[in-house]
Amino acid sequence: MTSQQDDSLNFIASCPRGLADLLGLELKSLGVEDARERGTGVTFTGTVEQAYRACLWSRTANRVFLVLAQYDAPDTDAFYAGARRVDWKAHIAPGTTLACDFSGQHPAITHTQFGAQRLKDAIVDSLREWAGFRPDVQRERPGVRVHAHAQDARITLSLDLSGESLHRRGYRTQQGEAPLKENVAAGMLLRAGWPALAQNGAPLFDPMCGSGTLVIEAAMIAAGIAPGLGRDYFGFLDWKGHDCGLWQRLVAEAEQRRAQAPPPGTSLRGIDRDAAAIHAAVTNARRAAVADWVQFSMGVLADAAPPPGERAGLVVTNPPYGVRLANETEARATHRELGAILRERFGGWQAAVLTGSPEMGLELGIRARRTHVLWNGAIECRLLRLDVQPDSFREIGRKRPGLVPDAALAATPGARMFANRLAKNFKRLNSWAEREQVFAYRLYDADMPEYALAIDRYRILGEGSFEDWLYVQEYEAPSSIDPEAVRRRRS
Repeated sequence: MTSQQDDSLNFIASCPRGLADLLGLELKSLGVEDARERGTGVTFTGTVEQAYRACLWSRTANRVFLVLAQYDAPDTDAFYAGARRVDWKAHIAPGTTLACDFSGQHPAITHTQFGAQRLKDAIVDSLREWAGFRPDVQRERPGVRVHAHAQDARITLSLDLSGESLHRRGYRTQQGEAPLKENVAAGMLLRAGWPALAQNGAPLFDPMCGSGTLVIEAAMIAAGIAPGLGRDYFGFLDWKGHDCGLWQRLVAEAEQRRAQAPPPGTSLRGIDRDAAAIHAAVTNARRAAVADWVQFSMGVLADAAPPPGERAGLVVTNPPYGVRLANETEARATHRELGAILRERFGGWQAAVLTGSPEMGLELGIRARRTHVLWNGAIECRLLRLDVQPDSFREIGRKRPGLVPDAALAATPGARMFANRLAKNFKRLNSWAEREQVFAYRLYDADMPEYALAIDRYRILGEGSFEDWLYVQEYEAPSSIDPEAVRRRRS
């Protein structure tokens, strides 16, 4: 297959939930003009060169897919037939290994393994008939990885140009018990404004650094190191359409920039109480080629402090959530201790704290300037961006009191019926709202004529976290309805 670098192709770049806007900005900085955000990624039209640059330079992406076909397939036979129609001999050469993946929700294909198997069958049968060879299947690091995604009966077939998740930079061979993915760490730093701070030589400090991911990613950003430069595997290297000369040129450009160092005086430090974690951090920094610019040392949170005379910078950290490494009580105590240390020793600094629940953020005693929803694996987290200033300090753990329901009214049959309808609507709409990152929607709109209300749910940034609010309106009753009956029903 000839080089497609001058052709306009369709791509999908995926990323952790909560980072699609950052991924879109990254793609635009690489020359993509029509990046379109969606819940867990960005779709765009571009060239092979732009896709290669995304694989090499995106700090937030998980994968980059080249779309090969889209079609409707209401059943498994239609899915197989559509996949078989693709000209696979243009993408897979003899001797190239193959892996297939399937994701999404399909009316007939309810198991991803079955969907992947049918996709593999279609590709193998097509190549055997039209090219006279059969590729071997190889699950880990195949020559070509093909992905099928179902959105109801609509199928999208793509080549996975990344091959494996782009968060695997190639430097982290050792990690702690609850590792933070590299692209999530980079997303935290981008959200916190680290690129601009780094350009000005601001220091960065992680008081619970674990295996050093945040500090290493910060060093790579400050030094302009392409996050994909340390990888030895991509999904396009054995693709028949691969432009080897183009890729070598892009790598050479990135290597030239790799010689750049952070601005003079930039301090990048991390401490941790676990000796094994510090050893892993030092090893990882060496593999990432940033060991000369970072410093890791043993230390407990209680000893965290900036060196005498150091200018204000950024404290960034990922403390225990109470999910994996510590129970909730210990996690709350850690957050409270972190907040006290920030208030007492890091005045004038900025801080970015990734916390596993909104309530944990209240223990810091610092009102967040901005809060972002960010997923660390399967855990929905809050990234709290703080200005460590006295006017941002708040009472620890205090939340505004909620409404107290009238128990007698709540027990009536009508109230229970109304509550059941609200719960049903919430269950149906909440997963959609979380997936699409919708923060305001109508939960109820006079579904039951007896309760002529419109109820809108809002997730509003409060004191350090998102809070749920309901805006309740009542439709005006006709004049023929007894006002006292309206009042009782409203109660």
